Amino acid sequence: MSRSRELILTSGDAAESLGVVYPYRRLKEEGYEVHTVAPSKKTLHFVVHDPKPGYDTYTEKPGYSHGEAWLQFGTLTWRLLTSTPPTTWRL
Repeated sequence: MSRSRELILTSGDAAESLGVVYPYRRLKEEGYEVHTVAPSKKTLHFVVHDPKPGYDTYTEKPGYSHGEAWLQFGTLTWRLLTSTPPTTWRL
């Protein structure tokens, strides 16, 4: 029996660009079908955190935009992804 190569990537607006875009692209390179799930089904806009001299913290600048989220959190059900729920959970 072959195992599904589908994954869900959860995100939302103002997430760190590299924290979403890098794993998304790497997983696609490895052959996974990656679905982005967000609070609302729309184009997501990420940010880049850059240090600025004299600041104690980072500044936030617009980063990448990501294609439309595949699904909204509230509508996610196991039936959409598989015929049976998982028997074990791995973190």
